[in-house]
Amino acid sequence: MTSYDPNRRLAVRRSTLSLPSRRHHLSLALIALLILIATPVIFARFFGEDSDAQPRGSVSVASIPDSDLPSPLDASSDTLPDLLSGSVAEGDNPTDTLAAIDALGNPMGEKPAPTPRAAVRQPTQPKAPPLDPSVTRQSDFGLIPGPNDAGRTPLEVYRNTPPSTTTRVPVSVIVGGLGINGSLTQRAIDELPAAVTLSFAAQSPSLQSWIDRARARGHEVLLE
Repeated sequence: MTSYDPNRRLAVRRSTLSLPSRRHHLSLALIALLILIATPVIFARFFGEDSDAQPRGSVSVASIPDSDLPSPLDASSDTLPDLLSGSVAEGDNPTDTLAAIDALGNPMGEKPAPTPRAAVRQPTQPKAPPLDPSVTRQSDFGLIPGPNDAGRTPLEVYRNTPPSTTTRVPVSVIVGGLGINGSLTQRAIDELPAAVTLSFAAQSPSLQSWIDRARARGHEVLLE
């Protein structure tokens, strides 16, 4: 005798059902899009009238009249017009003159006095101490610096004495590696204050020439 199982029968029914494939959905969407695009074209082709595409009226636009005012752009001369003519006298500063006039052209008071120009004075460069032959000695490679018979070193002889008016402890600022790059070395000599010590590489070309230029600008010179 065979028993009846309702759950088994329901499972068999579920296995026989199949969902539409993705290709089927895409085909339906493409057909719907073609119908949506073709509908207005077909409607205009069979139910439209050619007269609807023809203009029904016109609007006339008057031409712009020529202006009687002369324009500086139409001038044949290369001379630009003087926009301040009649407001500022020739030779006066326009800023000082217009500052005494309000937005309506009414005078606001006396003409302001011109601001005096400040004169910038460059500080005088200190002079380097003169060369002292006593701190130079002959070697197998030529003249080199060295202490003299009194025991004074070239650093003591050629250093710049700090101003006696200050009680602060002086601080040395040294820029090294000079003499290798010519343009940077010249900028350091010309633009840095004389209080900055310049240190030159011993293998730099034209070493004595760089040292002479730096000393002429008041710099202390060190040899690396």
